[in-house]
Amino acid sequence: MQKIKKQNIFFDLDGTVLDVSERVYRIYRDILKKNKKKYLSQKIYLKLRKENLPIREILKKTKTEDIYSIFKKEGKEKIENHHYLSLDKFPKNRKKILLQLKNNYKLILVTLRNNPQELFKQLKQKKINKIFDTILVAPIKIHQQK
Repeated sequence: MQKIKKQNIFFDLDGTVLDVSERVYRIYRDILKKNKKKYLSQKIYLKLRKENLPIREILKKTKTEDIYSIFKKEGKEKIENHHYLSLDKFPKNRKKILLQLKNNYKLILVTLRNNPQELFKQLKQKKINKIFDTILVAPIKIHQQK
């Protein structure tokens, strides 16, 4: 009898597998607080993020666009910090769905990270590391056209 090869399903980590809303809000709030700036409520901030409003436009809503470059720099430093990563949630319903899919498919996790060590710590902490057959990690490299 010929063994049937399982088909692959690819998943993005942040936002698809993990709920990262608390992390992104707390980074936003903490940066603005540190710089003594007014910040939006979590509900409003996350709504604007889901609408794909650029961060510069979100900052304009509280007249804090003057710290845009500070926000970008500090946000990049904090986004993969262990403290902030620990705020991510792995909803039980997502785990259940992934485990059901694992019976019939090969699950592949894809994520962009500059700090793979923190990624694997996070996956182990959230008990996700054993769910995926393969984990693909790529560093963040932004190429801009000139």
